[in-house]
Amino acid sequence: MDELLRLYSSVGWTAYAGDPEALARAVQQSSFVWTARDENGELIGLVRGLTDDISILWVQTLLINPRWQRMAWAAHR
Repeated sequence: MDELLRLYSSVGWTAYAGDPEALARAVQQSSFVWTARDENGELIGLVRGLTDDISILWVQTLLINPRWQRMAWAAHR
């Protein structure tokens, strides 16, 4: 939860970061959660969404830590 709060805070989503219990429920009740981590395992990105498992996929959240925004992936390999 700490790393999730750091990621949300890093992009200025303080409403979510200010209510950790609601954030935990939102993440747990999502249909999918994909994460991105750096070479040290630090959480640097997250995609969270909902689906009806038939035809609709809704991306609710897409976060990238500002330190990693606008960087080419090849530069980090």
